[in-house]
Amino acid sequence: MKKLLDRYVHMQAIQLAQATGCTRFHLVEARLARWLLTTRDRAQSSMFHITQRTMAAVLGVRRSGITDAAISLQNRGLIHYCRGEIAILDRPGLLSASCACYQADRDTYRRILG
Repeated sequence: MKKLLDRYVHMQAIQLAQATGCTRFHLVEARLARWLLTTRDRAQSSMFHITQRTMAAVLGVRRSGITDAAISLQNRGLIHYCRGEIAILDRPGLLSASCACYQADRDTYRRILG
């Protein structure tokens, strides 16, 4: 059990470092796409409820940045967003819109935790 916990903490540290670089160097739209994909994976659902205020806090941006990014993703047909309800309509398209950090996080998870 301790080895599993150690691997989990190691994976979290790597992903934290990845997120730090992502926050510094990637555009809000790509970061939002990454976060939506990650949330979809964890929730195991393409639909979930979350406010723009919460997304802004998670991504460390102003609410208006989330509004602009969500509108852009919605106009491209990748998501549908209305009053806190998000539906991912095109996962492959959203994957293309996200930064490479999403795949890097998935690879890290698989490599360390299997």
